[in-house]
Amino acid sequence: MAQIFPSRENISRLKVPPTEGEMFLLNHLIETMGNDVEIYFQPFLNGDRPDIVLMNKNYGVIIIEVKDWSFSSYKIDENNKWYVKKISQKIKSPFQQVFSYKNNLFNLHINGLLEKKLKNKKFYKLINVYVYFHKESKDSLNYIYGIPISIIEDEIGSNNVFFKNLPKEYKEKKYNEYENKRVYLENKKDKLDRDKSSLSITKENLKKIKFPYQGKDNYFDILIYHEFVRYLQPPFHTLNEGKKISYEKKQEKLSVSDNVHQKIKGVAGAGKTVVLAKRAVNSHKRHGGEVLILTYNLTLKSYIFKLDFEILLS
Repeated sequence: MAQIFPSRENISRLKVPPTEGEMFLLNHLIETMGNDVEIYFQPFLNGDRPDIVLMNKNYGVIIIEVKDWSFSSYKIDENNKWYVKKISQKIKSPFQQVFSYKNNLFNLHINGLLEKKLKNKKFYKLINVYVYFHKESKDSLNYIYGIPISIIEDEIGSNNVFFKNLPKEYKEKKYNEYENKRVYLENKKDKLDRDKSSLSITKENLKKIKFPYQGKDNYFDILIYHEFVRYLQPPFHTLNEGKKISYEKKQEKLSVSDNVHQKIKGVAGAGKTVVLAKRAVNSHKRHGGEVLILTYNLTLKSYIFKLDFEILLS
Protein backbone atom coordinates (compact mmCIF):
# COMPACT_ATOMS: atom_id res chain seq x y z
CA MET A 1 0.00 0.00 0.00
CA ALA A 2 1.33 3.43 -0.97
CA GLN A 3 2.07 6.23 1.49
CA ILE A 4 -0.16 9.31 1.24
CA PHE A 5 0.75 12.92 2.16
CA PRO A 6 -1.13 14.51 3.78
CA SER A 7 -3.08 11.68 5.38
CA ARG A 8 -6.61 10.87 4.28
CA GLU A 9 -7.78 12.34 7.60
CA ASN A 10 -6.03 15.62 6.76
CA ILE A 11 -7.48 15.60 3.25
CA SER A 12 -11.02 15.14 4.65
CA ARG A 13 -10.56 18.35 6.70
CA LEU A 14 -9.45 20.55 3.82
CA LYS A 15 -11.59 23.64 3.33
CA VAL A 16 -11.80 22.86 -0.41
CA PRO A 17 -12.50 19.11 -0.40
CA PRO A 18 -11.19 16.82 -3.16
CA THR A 19 -13.48 16.25 -6.12
CA GLU A 20 -15.14 12.90 -6.68
CA GLY A 21 -12.54 12.08 -9.32
CA GLU A 22 -9.59 13.11 -7.13
CA MET A 23 -10.85 10.98 -4.21
CA PHE A 24 -11.54 7.97 -6.44
CA LEU A 25 -8.09 8.11 -8.01
CA LEU A 26 -6.35 8.70 -4.67
CA ASN A 27 -8.01 5.63 -3.14
CA HIS A 28 -7.19 3.53 -6.21
CA LEU A 29 -3.52 4.57 -6.17
CA ILE A 30 -3.15 4.03 -2.41
CA GLU A 31 -4.53 0.50 -2.70
CA THR A 32 -2.75 -0.57 -5.91
CA MET A 33 0.68 1.06 -5.63
CA GLY A 34 3.45 -0.56 -3.58
CA ASN A 35 4.74 0.71 -0.23
CA ASP A 36 7.77 2.20 -2.01
CA VAL A 37 5.48 4.78 -3.64
CA GLU A 38 4.74 8.18 -2.08
CA ILE A 39 1.57 10.01 -3.11
CA TYR A 40 1.26 13.76 -2.60
CA PHE A 41 -2.15 15.41 -2.88
CA GLN A 42 -2.14 18.99 -4.20
CA PRO A 43 1.36 19.89 -2.99
CA PHE A 44 2.32 23.58 -2.81
CA LEU A 45 5.05 24.29 -5.37
CA ASN A 46 5.52 28.08 -5.20
CA GLY A 47 2.22 28.84 -6.87
CA ASP A 48 1.74 25.52 -8.71
CA ARG A 49 -0.82 23.06 -7.28
CA PRO A 50 -0.76 19.80 -9.26
CA ASP A 51 -3.61 17.51 -8.25
CA ILE A 52 -1.61 14.35 -7.57
CA VAL A 53 2.14 13.68 -7.59
CA LEU A 54 3.56 10.17 -7.18
CA MET A 55 7.20 9.46 -6.46
CA ASN A 56 9.35 6.35 -6.25
CA LYS A 57 12.96 6.96 -5.21
CA ASN A 58 14.15 4.25 -7.63
CA TYR A 59 12.25 5.34 -10.74
CA GLY A 60 11.09 8.95 -10.77
CA VAL A 61 7.93 11.01 -10.61
CA ILE A 62 4.38 11.00 -12.01
CA ILE A 63 2.15 14.11 -12.20
CA ILE A 64 -1.59 13.59 -12.71
CA GLU A 65 -4.14 16.29 -13.49
CA VAL A 66 -7.68 15.18 -12.57
CA LYS A 67 -10.73 16.44 -14.45
CA ASP A 68 -14.33 15.68 -13.48
CA TRP A 69 -15.40 17.14 -16.83
CA SER A 70 -18.16 16.07 -19.16
CA PHE A 71 -16.91 16.17 -22.76
CA SER A 72 -20.37 17.25 -23.92
CA SER A 73 -19.43 20.76 -22.72
CA TYR A 74 -16.07 20.93 -24.54
CA LYS A 75 -14.55 20.66 -27.98
CA ILE A 76 -11.02 20.34 -29.37
CA ASP A 77 -9.94 21.87 -32.66
CA GLU A 78 -7.33 20.63 -35.14
CA ASN A 79 -4.68 22.81 -33.42
CA ASN A 80 -5.25 20.91 -30.15
CA LYS A 81 -6.92 23.93 -28.55
CA TRP A 82 -9.72 23.32 -26.04
CA TYR A 83 -12.96 25.36 -25.98
CA VAL A 84 -16.05 25.61 -23.82
CA LYS A 85 -18.76 24.86 -26.37
CA LYS A 86 -21.55 27.03 -25.01
CA ILE A 87 -19.58 30.30 -25.17
CA SER A 88 -16.85 29.28 -27.66
CA GLN A 89 -14.30 30.33 -25.03
CA LYS A 90 -10.77 29.00 -25.42
CA ILE A 91 -9.37 27.46 -22.23
CA LYS A 92 -6.03 26.03 -21.18
CA SER A 93 -5.76 22.42 -22.23
CA PRO A 94 -5.41 20.02 -19.26
CA PHE A 95 -2.35 18.64 -21.08
CA GLN A 96 -0.80 22.11 -21.30
CA GLN A 97 -1.49 22.44 -17.60
CA VAL A 98 0.18 19.18 -16.57
CA PHE A 99 3.18 19.84 -18.85
CA SER A 100 3.56 23.32 -17.32
CA TYR A 101 3.85 21.68 -13.88
CA LYS A 102 6.53 19.36 -15.25
CA ASN A 103 8.49 22.14 -16.94
CA ASN A 104 8.32 24.34 -13.84
CA LEU A 105 9.79 21.54 -11.73
CA PHE A 106 12.82 21.61 -14.04
CA ASN A 107 13.05 25.34 -14.63
CA LEU A 108 11.94 26.83 -11.30
CA HIS A 109 11.36 24.52 -8.37
CA ILE A 110 13.75 21.58 -7.92
CA ASN A 111 17.44 22.39 -7.48
CA GLY A 112 19.67 20.50 -9.90
CA LEU A 113 16.98 19.30 -12.31
CA LEU A 114 17.64 21.85 -15.04
CA GLU A 115 21.40 21.22 -15.00
CA LYS A 116 20.87 17.47 -15.27
CA LYS A 117 18.43 17.94 -18.16
CA LEU A 118 20.91 20.14 -20.03
CA LYS A 119 23.64 17.52 -19.58
CA ASN A 120 21.44 14.60 -20.56
CA LYS A 121 18.14 14.93 -22.46
CA LYS A 122 16.99 11.56 -21.12
CA PHE A 123 16.65 13.13 -17.68
CA TYR A 124 13.51 15.00 -18.82
CA LYS A 125 11.79 11.62 -19.17
CA LEU A 126 12.09 10.94 -15.44
CA ILE A 127 8.74 12.70 -14.93
CA ASN A 128 5.68 11.12 -16.56
CA VAL A 129 2.46 13.11 -16.93
CA TYR A 130 -1.17 12.02 -17.31
CA VAL A 131 -4.65 13.53 -17.32
CA TYR A 132 -7.38 11.48 -15.64
CA PHE A 133 -10.92 12.06 -16.96
CA HIS A 134 -13.10 10.63 -14.21
CA LYS A 135 -16.48 10.80 -15.96
CA GLU A 136 -15.38 9.77 -19.44
CA SER A 137 -14.49 6.57 -21.30
CA LYS A 138 -12.16 5.43 -24.06
CA ASP A 139 -15.06 5.72 -26.50
CA SER A 140 -15.79 9.33 -25.54
CA LEU A 141 -12.08 10.14 -25.85
CA ASN A 142 -12.06 8.66 -29.35
CA TYR A 143 -15.12 10.72 -30.22
CA ILE A 144 -13.92 14.13 -28.96
CA TYR A 145 -10.51 13.65 -30.62
CA GLY A 146 -11.92 11.97 -33.73
CA ILE A 147 -13.15 15.22 -35.29
CA PRO A 148 -9.87 17.23 -35.17
CA ILE A 149 -7.84 14.16 -36.16
CA SER A 150 -10.05 13.50 -39.17
CA ILE A 151 -9.75 17.17 -40.25
CA ILE A 152 -5.95 16.88 -40.22
CA GLU A 153 -6.04 13.53 -42.04
CA ASP A 154 -8.15 15.17 -44.76
CA GLU A 155 -5.59 18.00 -45.04
CA ILE A 156 -2.74 15.49 -45.30
CA GLY A 157 -4.64 13.64 -48.02
CA SER A 158 -5.37 16.84 -49.94
CA ASN A 159 -1.71 17.88 -49.70
CA ASN A 160 -0.58 14.50 -51.04
CA VAL A 161 -3.08 14.59 -53.91
CA PHE A 162 -2.06 18.15 -54.80
CA PHE A 163 1.60 17.18 -55.04
CA LYS A 164 0.89 13.93 -56.88
CA ASN A 165 -1.12 15.73 -59.57
CA LEU A 166 1.49 18.42 -60.21
CA PRO A 167 3.15 18.32 -63.64
CA LYS A 168 6.65 16.81 -63.49
CA GLU A 169 8.34 20.12 -64.27
CA TYR A 170 6.79 21.71 -61.12
CA LYS A 171 7.31 18.85 -58.67
CA GLU A 172 10.94 19.63 -57.94
CA LYS A 173 10.17 23.33 -57.34
CA LYS A 174 7.22 22.55 -55.08
CA TYR A 175 8.74 19.62 -53.18
CA ASN A 176 10.06 21.62 -50.20
CA GLU A 177 6.75 23.43 -49.81
CA TYR A 178 4.88 20.12 -49.94
CA GLU A 179 7.27 18.38 -47.51
CA ASN A 180 7.18 21.23 -44.97
CA LYS A 181 3.40 21.17 -44.92
CA ARG A 182 3.33 17.38 -44.64
CA VAL A 183 5.69 17.41 -41.63
CA TYR A 184 3.70 20.24 -40.01
CA LEU A 185 0.41 18.35 -40.39
CA GLU A 186 1.91 15.06 -39.21
CA ASN A 187 3.27 16.76 -36.09
CA LYS A 188 -0.15 18.22 -35.29
CA LYS A 189 -1.75 14.80 -35.69
CA ASP A 190 0.95 13.15 -33.53
CA LYS A 191 0.27 15.55 -30.65
CA LEU A 192 -3.46 14.84 -30.78
CA ASP A 193 -2.79 11.09 -30.91
CA ARG A 194 -0.34 11.40 -28.00
CA ASP A 195 -2.86 13.20 -25.77
CA LYS A 196 -5.68 10.80 -26.67
CA SER A 197 -3.80 7.51 -26.54
CA SER A 198 -0.76 7.89 -24.29
CA LEU A 199 -1.55 10.60 -21.75
CA SER A 200 -5.33 10.29 -21.20
CA ILE A 201 -6.56 8.03 -18.42
CA THR A 202 -10.09 6.80 -17.74
CA LYS A 203 -11.45 4.22 -15.28
CA GLU A 204 -10.98 1.61 -17.99
CA ASN A 205 -7.22 1.99 -18.30
CA LEU A 206 -5.86 3.01 -14.90
CA LYS A 207 -3.06 0.47 -15.38
CA LYS A 208 -1.50 2.90 -17.88
CA ILE A 209 -0.25 4.98 -14.94
CA LYS A 210 3.38 3.89 -14.75
CA PHE A 211 6.66 5.28 -13.52
CA PRO A 212 9.39 6.16 -16.03
CA TYR A 213 11.54 3.26 -17.14
CA GLN A 214 15.18 3.88 -16.34
CA GLY A 215 16.80 0.70 -17.62
CA LYS A 216 20.36 0.21 -16.40
CA ASP A 217 20.99 3.91 -15.78
CA ASN A 218 19.85 5.32 -12.44
CA TYR A 219 19.33 8.99 -13.31
CA PHE A 220 16.98 9.63 -10.37
CA ASP A 221 19.60 9.69 -7.64
CA ILE A 222 19.12 10.08 -3.88
CA LEU A 223 20.01 13.79 -3.87
CA ILE A 224 17.31 14.59 -6.43
CA TYR A 225 14.86 12.41 -4.49
CA HIS A 226 15.48 14.39 -1.28
CA GLU A 227 15.06 17.69 -3.17
CA PHE A 228 11.63 16.47 -4.31
CA VAL A 229 10.69 15.38 -0.78
CA ARG A 230 11.67 18.81 0.55
CA TYR A 231 9.28 20.50 -1.89
CA LEU A 232 6.45 17.98 -1.88
CA GLN A 233 5.99 17.42 1.85
CA PRO A 234 2.79 19.17 2.99
CA PRO A 235 3.42 22.34 4.96
CA PHE A 236 2.38 22.85 8.57
CA HIS A 237 -0.59 24.88 7.33
CA THR A 238 -2.08 21.96 5.38
CA LEU A 239 -1.51 19.44 8.17
CA ASN A 240 -3.40 21.65 10.61
CA GLU A 241 -6.15 22.93 8.32
CA GLY A 242 -9.57 22.54 9.92
CA LYS A 243 -8.13 21.93 13.41
CA LYS A 244 -8.82 24.23 16.35
CA ILE A 245 -5.63 26.22 16.84
CA SER A 246 -4.11 25.94 20.29
CA TYR A 247 -1.93 28.95 21.16
CA GLU A 248 0.82 28.94 23.74
CA LYS A 249 1.00 31.85 26.20
CA LYS A 250 3.78 33.59 24.25
CA GLN A 251 1.88 33.19 20.96
CA GLU A 252 -1.28 34.61 22.54
CA LYS A 253 0.71 37.59 23.77
CA LEU A 254 2.31 38.20 20.35
CA SER A 255 -1.06 37.99 18.58
CA VAL A 256 -2.41 40.99 20.52
CA SER A 257 -2.71 43.98 18.18
CA ASP A 258 -1.10 47.18 19.49
CA ASN A 259 -0.31 50.43 17.67
CA VAL A 260 3.45 49.75 17.75
CA HIS A 261 6.18 48.48 15.42
CA GLN A 262 7.37 44.98 16.25
CA LYS A 263 9.58 42.31 14.70
CA ILE A 264 8.87 38.68 15.53
CA LYS A 265 11.48 36.00 14.81
CA GLY A 266 11.13 32.25 15.11
CA VAL A 267 12.42 28.99 13.73
CA ALA A 268 10.44 26.93 11.20
CA GLY A 269 7.35 25.49 12.89
CA ALA A 270 7.35 27.99 15.73
CA GLY A 271 3.90 29.27 14.74
CA LYS A 272 4.78 32.61 13.13
CA THR A 273 2.04 32.24 10.50
CA VAL A 274 -0.81 31.49 12.91
CA VAL A 275 0.35 34.36 15.14
CA LEU A 276 0.37 36.70 12.14
CA ALA A 277 -3.11 35.56 11.06
CA LYS A 278 -4.63 35.99 14.52
CA ARG A 279 -2.87 39.33 14.99
CA ALA A 280 -4.43 40.54 11.72
CA VAL A 281 -7.89 39.50 12.95
CA ASN A 282 -7.26 41.24 16.29
CA SER A 283 -6.07 44.34 14.44
CA HIS A 284 -9.34 44.45 12.49
CA LYS A 285 -11.31 44.04 15.71
CA ARG A 286 -9.32 46.91 17.27
CA HIS A 287 -9.86 49.57 14.60
CA GLY A 288 -12.57 48.14 12.32
CA GLY A 289 -10.62 48.83 9.13
CA GLU A 290 -8.89 46.70 6.53
CA VAL A 291 -5.62 44.95 7.36
CA LEU A 292 -2.82 44.60 4.80
CA ILE A 293 -0.47 41.60 4.98
CA LEU A 294 2.56 41.68 2.69
CA THR A 295 4.43 38.45 1.97
CA TYR A 296 6.71 37.02 -0.72
CA ASN A 297 5.61 33.49 0.25
CA LEU A 298 2.77 32.19 -1.96
CA THR A 299 2.13 29.27 0.41
CA LEU A 300 1.59 31.70 3.29
CA LYS A 301 -0.75 33.79 1.15
CA SER A 302 -2.80 30.72 0.23
CA TYR A 303 -2.91 29.54 3.84
CA ILE A 304 -4.16 32.86 5.22
CA PHE A 305 -6.72 33.16 2.42
CA LYS A 306 -8.15 29.73 3.27
CA LEU A 307 -8.08 30.08 7.06
CA ASP A 308 -11.32 29.59 8.94
CA PHE A 309 -11.58 32.90 10.79
CA GLU A 310 -14.14 31.50 13.20
CA ILE A 311 -11.27 29.33 14.49
CA LEU A 312 -8.99 32.37 14.74
CA LEU A 313 -11.62 34.34 16.61
CA SER A 314 -12.20 31.55 19.13
